[in-house]
Amino acid sequence: MLSPLQCAFCPKVAIFGNKCLEHRYRLRCSAQSCLNQVYARNLCVKHGGKPLCEFPGCSRNVRRHGRCCIHMQNHQERKLCASPGCDKFATSRGSCVRHGGGRQCKWEGCTHYARQGGLCVSHFRARAAIPVLRQLAPIELERPREVWMSDSNDMSFRSSVLEMAHPTPFVPTNDGSYGLTRDAMIQKYSRPSSLQWLLTQNT
Repeated sequence: MLSPLQCAFCPKVAIFGNKCLEHRYRLRCSAQSCLNQVYARNLCVKHGGKPLCEFPGCSRNVRRHGRCCIHMQNHQERKLCASPGCDKFATSRGSCVRHGGGRQCKWEGCTHYARQGGLCVSHFRARAAIPVLRQLAPIELERPREVWMSDSNDMSFRSSVLEMAHPTPFVPTNDGSYGLTRDAMIQKYSRPSSLQWLLTQNT
């Protein structure tokens, strides 16, 4: 069984002669033994389908303004400052920064020249830090919950609360007051809403 032909430009199966469906309208470079696609004038980029850089001695392909990517930035020579005797390059309005070619910082009261975003270096950094400072808001810690004896019916829990409140040990009595009078216990260790609960104990 014969194997299907392979496209001249990719590993896919050839449908239209020696080309696949995607490359059916593409042409091969006219240079001998070249398998690249035609870019212009029946030649690929490598064999002259794209013009070369006009910079003397450069053999790279053209990108813009008749020059390659390396020599393109030298296409337009920078002009010097229009002020007499100044050998610096002009930044705007035909003058350098010192002779009025630069823009002043937009920050109120600042006399420096703008470098980025209409601001000088110092004020540009200060403005960039504002969103970060807003995120560093003071962290409010949650207030510890108050513990009341009336929150639990566990006698050991009540005993531990009393021991933390007073350094001297408390010995439980028969009425559950831990050495305190019944009225003092109600006043000192109960919520106002839980007075009724304590009054009903041991009655």
